[in-house]
Amino acid sequence: MEEQTKVICLDEVDSTNQYLKEHAENLPDGCVVTALHQTAGKGRLGKQWHDREGKSLLASWLYKNLTVEQMTLLPFLSGISVRQALEKMGFTSIFLKWPNDVVAFKDGEFFKIAGILCESRIMSEQTFGICGIGINLMQTKEEFEQQGLLYAGSLKSIWGREASKDQLLKNLSICLGDNLERLKQNSQEILTRYSACCITLGREVKIESGNESFLAKAVSVSSQGELICQTENGQQKVRAGEVSVRGLLGYIK
Repeated sequence: MEEQTKVICLDEVDSTNQYLKEHAENLPDGCVVTALHQTAGKGRLGKQWHDREGKSLLASWLYKNLTVEQMTLLPFLSGISVRQALEKMGFTSIFLKWPNDVVAFKDGEFFKIAGILCESRIMSEQTFGICGIGINLMQTKEEFEQQGLLYAGSLKSIWGREASKDQLLKNLSICLGDNLERLKQNSQEILTRYSACCITLGREVKIESGNESFLAKAVSVSSQGELICQTENGQQKVRAGEVSVRGLLGYIK
């Protein structure tokens, strides 16, 4: 599988996800595009992903002919894969925050070290799944503070060492491919594995949607990827594309 993976390396691009959207028809299944810098990187809910050239791993993978269910669970599969790829390189105490953040735990605090944005597109009656992953590698604590990102961290700022970008990209491609095969065979296994390392579950959270918010306890994740919450009025399902979930006092806590 490693030998079959086509890798496109760019110095600069508006967005690696956007690049795959524009070229998907002419690229092979499993292709990955990576860039040193994105001029218009995207996050969830229309937010912008900011990076400093060469200091992050910025990459997107293309997967073709996924079912609707597989597309829905792609963000969770991706989070599991990021965690696995980093653990292979000795980075531990890594967890997932619903729906698409990867966080590290150190000195009693959680820090966001990676974000995931999965998108889909239908062209010529073919469905494309695009998995965009950004991992902070070399930024310092001071750099994050200057940007007002007090809950962000990088491999360097948390563990005091860097990672080979090429090796991490290779690990991610392998983990994503292996987990995609597992998803095709047993989607429940992916949900179970995701839930086991999702720190959102079991916590009191604040659900924000536009100018409105409410408190709830995060209970579980549905087969459609929704967060099932217990509120004072009963259970409620919230969708990743519609809400933001925070802890009662901040990013997670």
